[in-house]
Amino acid sequence: MVKGSKKLRPAVEKTDDVCRFFLNGGRCRFGDKCRNRHVIEDLSTGADPEVLQNIGQYLANYGLIQTEATKFNSALKEIQDLEKKNKEMEDKIKKIEMEIDESKGRILCRICLDHKDLSKFFSFKCGHCYCYACIRNMMSHNLPAINVHSNITCPTCALVCKRSDLRKLY
Repeated sequence: MVKGSKKLRPAVEKTDDVCRFFLNGGRCRFGDKCRNRHVIEDLSTGADPEVLQNIGQYLANYGLIQTEATKFNSALKEIQDLEKKNKEMEDKIKKIEMEIDESKGRILCRICLDHKDLSKFFSFKCGHCYCYACIRNMMSHNLPAINVHSNITCPTCALVCKRSDLRKLY
């Protein structure tokens, strides 16, 4: 084949069939080269409305086009799904609000995993907070830490702090 020459294709023989791609989305990827008819273009010019309705019903029965009823049903189903998701989110929000109300003025100790009053918490230099009982247990297991100037390690980040660096949170 010589460079730049175009291969001639035989003309497409048109049929009387309706293009299902055009009916489904309003577009056909073949365009004018499509061998099937694009119904809306052909029938909208002076065709009998009853014939158009019968063709539309026929195509809807085979699922080739959506009718107003199917569009309405799909929109209704989408609304119901959104309402269900909305209800689930409201339930989650209510649950979180109840947890917040229950724990006002209380935080979770990362060692004993218990909610305690803010007044019972001490903070390391790194910012991690633990209840007094857990810190006391850490120091009793680490006997040299009883000394005021001895070091103690944060259980979360392993930062070494002096016992005198512990601060009461509230």
